[in-house]
Amino acid sequence: MDKKRMTQLIKLADEVLVSSGIKQQNSNDIKDSYNGQTAAFGITVLMSGLVPALVIYYQDANENREINRRAILKAVGQMIGRDPKATAMIADRPMNQTIRDADTLLKAAIRCADDKTQLKQLSREVVECATALKQIIRTYNLV
Repeated sequence: MDKKRMTQLIKLADEVLVSSGIKQQNSNDIKDSYNGQTAAFGITVLMSGLVPALVIYYQDANENREINRRAILKAVGQMIGRDPKATAMIADRPMNQTIRDADTLLKAAIRCADDKTQLKQLSREVVECATALKQIIRTYNLV
C-alpha cells in the first residue's frame, strides 16, 4: 500500500469513528482498548483468515468487555463501503457497494469464501482499512 492510499484510508477511518461507536461525538477521547483490539484484528485476519477473524470479532458484541469489538468491524465495513478504490480491489464490483457495516462485511466474506481470489482481495482491503483505523485511533487521546 502506498502513502497516497494510506492517506485516503486514514481520512475514511476518521470519518467513521463516531458512526461506528468507537469515538463519542465532540470528544477527542477513545478507550485505550480500541487501540490494542484494532491492532490485533489485522493480525488475527492474517493468522486465522478473514472469515474466522470476522466471526470472532462479530460474536464479541454481547460479552462483558470494556469495548465492543463489533464496532471495529462496523468501522471497517463503513470504510469499504465509502472507498471508491475498494471497487477496483475487489473482483466482484457490486460487493463493496453492499458492504456498509459489520453485518454486511461478514455476509460478503462468507459469500466469497469459496472464491480464493475474491476472498484474498477482500482480506487485503480489510487489513488495509484496519491498519488505517489503527493509525487514526492512535492520534486521539487514549483513555
